[in-house]
Amino acid sequence: MVGCLHPLQSFPATEPDPTRFEGITCGIDAASPLDTILEAIVGDLGARTVRLTGVDRSLYHAAAVLISNDAVALAAAATRAWTLAGLPESAAREALVPLLLGAAGNIAAHPLAEALTGPVARGDVGTVQSHLDALARDPALRELYRALGAELLRLPLGHAESVEARLHALLDSNGASG
Repeated sequence: MVGCLHPLQSFPATEPDPTRFEGITCGIDAASPLDTILEAIVGDLGARTVRLTGVDRSLYHAAAVLISNDAVALAAAATRAWTLAGLPESAAREALVPLLLGAAGNIAAHPLAEALTGPVARGDVGTVQSHLDALARDPALRELYRALGAELLRLPLGHAESVEARLHALLDSNGASG
C-alpha cells in the first residue's frame, strides 16, 4: 500500500515532539484501506484530516510554505527594517514575535479582513507613503512591503473608492506613485 500523509505543521529538526500534532490538519491521499488507517493514526495524534485525492498537491504545499516558511522570511525582513531604523538586532525578536503571535491570534479568531490591523486596514495613505519612503533605503524590503500591501488590498476592507485607488497606486507593482 502506498499513500501520502502530509501534516500542516512546522517541525524543527532539533525538537521532535509528537504533541505538535494536536489540533493541526494533515493531508491524506490514499486508497482504501490505507486511508482509514491513516485517518485513525491522525485522529489518535489529536489532528484532523483533509483529503488530497484530486487536489493540486503543489498548491496545497505552496499554501503551507506561504504561511509557515514565509513567516520566517517576514521575520527576517522585519528584523532588517528594525535594524535599518537604528534599533539593535538583539532586541528585534523579543519586540516583534509578540506582534506576530497577536496577528496569528487575530487570524485564528476573525475573518481575514477583520483580523487585519495597521495602515492598510485603516486606509491610512499617508502612513503607507511614509513607510515606502523610509524603505527606499532597502529596495528589496520596499518591494516586499508593496507586494504584501497589494495582497492585503484583495481583502474586502470597505474603504472609500478614492482611498482604495490611492492605496493601489502606492502598492501595486505597476502603480504610478510611491
